Amino acid sequence: MSSSQYQRTVNSLDKEVADLSKKKSQSEKEVANLSTNIAKAQKELNQAKSDSTKVSKIKQIETLQKKLAAKQSEVATYGKKIAEKTAKRATEYQRLHLKLKLYH
Repeated sequence: MSSSQYQRTVNSLDKEVADLSKKKSQSEKEVANLSTNIAKAQKELNQAKSDSTKVSKIKQIETLQKKLAAKQSEVATYGKKIAEKTAKRATEYQRLHLKLKLYH
């Protein structure tokens, strides 16, 4: 491969890592929001007087906890993808650096 091809690959991987990082950050924000909503619903559950309200809050908490678990899994997946792309980028950068050294 030519040095320009290695450079394009490195640039492409940089963009992919940036895109994944942005998506991960958005998912982390959603995790925080879900956690806040769970805490709020638990407080409302503790203050509830009627059984129907308590049942409703319990169901709401269960739904939020499922969403939270899914979103946490998504964050972990993004983290794994970022690590893979970063490792691949490091390899490609080393190849580019070696190629440039050979020309000088």
